[in-house]
Amino acid sequence: MGEMQDIVWHQRTRQRRKASTLVIALSGWTDAGDAASIAANRLVSGMNLKPIAHLDPEEYYDFSMVRPQIAIDERGISEIKWSTLIFSGPPQRSPGPVFVGIGPEPQFRWKTAAIQLVELARYLAVDRIITLGSLLAAAPHTRPPKVFGYSTTPELVEMLDLESPSYEGPTGFLSVVQSAASAAGIGVVSFWVEVPHYLNQFPAQRSAMALVNRVEIALGKDEDLAAELAEELEEIDREVAEFVLRDPELVGYVTSLETTYEQELSVRTSINSIAAEVEQYLRKHHNG
Repeated sequence: MGEMQDIVWHQRTRQRRKASTLVIALSGWTDAGDAASIAANRLVSGMNLKPIAHLDPEEYYDFSMVRPQIAIDERGISEIKWSTLIFSGPPQRSPGPVFVGIGPEPQFRWKTAAIQLVELARYLAVDRIITLGSLLAAAPHTRPPKVFGYSTTPELVEMLDLESPSYEGPTGFLSVVQSAASAAGIGVVSFWVEVPHYLNQFPAQRSAMALVNRVEIALGKDEDLAAELAEELEEIDREVAEFVLRDPELVGYVTSLETTYEQELSVRTSINSIAAEVEQYLRKHHNG
């Protein structure tokens, strides 16, 4: 484990041989409404994963920005918990394991941190990294959240019906990890989900559910890991409905967003239909 000098192991962990997947979600700039973190935590609890390692925070975080938490007993401070990226995994001998990394986005030495994560991935026999992110958008809360992203595996793009992102500009640590993983020959899947910008004070359970569902598809699992989130969503939906109805202007705004959503969905459906017809024609013409 010498090449992972900044990875602190909680227990002795043997090098893996069976291919595995690493899911990463970072709180902060890439986690609107906490949707990515909520989704990742649901994966951890739903698959009964336990902490196995963490990124040594000393070299990667500004503790005045990401403050540690203390626990106090009758003798004073009993424990200091440092905020950092924590990796959870399954029992040692489980086949085809999934690992999940959750924590705040590092603030320093991004390139070095990414290299540490890639070395960790290699040690755990990770052949695919799935990153989760969420962003505020002009999206109606009454419609299924849009999920977009990309994969280095073309088959997954089609199976997951991903809308390719068109954004170019300032980026976050997730992009650095994706670049380092690709350079190391590790497959990459990136999921981003929209969160209604006018509901940023509510936890984005619905968007988190959309991320969990996509991860399940990518992993080939059918455990319904989002079921618990669906139960929690019922109460949040009631609170959101009351919040929106109190503001007539917001009601009108949501209606306009719904109209735009349906129009975009109709256009996309038409484009996909035309593309399918063209593909069918070309295949028939080629075979003829």
